[in-house]
Amino acid sequence: MSENLYSFRLVGIISKPHALKGEVSLKLITDYPNTILKGSVFFIDENPEDILEIESIKKTILKSKDMLIVQFKGICTREQAETICGKMLFREESESPKLKKNFYWLDDLKGCKIISGNGVIIGYVDEILKNPVNDVIIMTTDKKSDYYIKTKLKELLIPLTDDYIDEVKIIERIIKLKKIPEYF
Repeated sequence: MSENLYSFRLVGIISKPHALKGEVSLKLITDYPNTILKGSVFFIDENPEDILEIESIKKTILKSKDMLIVQFKGICTREQAETICGKMLFREESESPKLKKNFYWLDDLKGCKIISGNGVIIGYVDEILKNPVNDVIIMTTDKKSDYYIKTKLKELLIPLTDDYIDEVKIIERIIKLKKIPEYF
């Protein structure tokens, strides 16, 4: 079900320095953390000329299971580590794991139309929030839709679960809802 729409895939975001020797906390965005290994090369902010290579990884227990402590080649001091904080790490699409049938990348959902069960466009995917229990779509409502006219809501949070999502058509860029969240 996945149609690769981008040449890069977001893997993580460099969070903050860890200790004094240039290590950083890496917030993982990928569902494939086992593919992040020593020697892995990442692009900073989708720039193919700006790369970081992992020199070492520490498997430590952190508050969030989606975090790693990593050391990048050439980043040897806390001051150097501070300069890369907040940077997004991407890998080439060709280096990404192959998806199973009927699976898709979350970043492929951005910009998809969200339609009601009867096919009416109610909005567009603005962003995906990764949560421990389930991911959540942030939908920007279509100001022409009946839903917007009735509610005047600019955004709607939709759990990315089978309870709410009927079908995802990546090629057509459409997400069909089973129901609109009842808390609105």
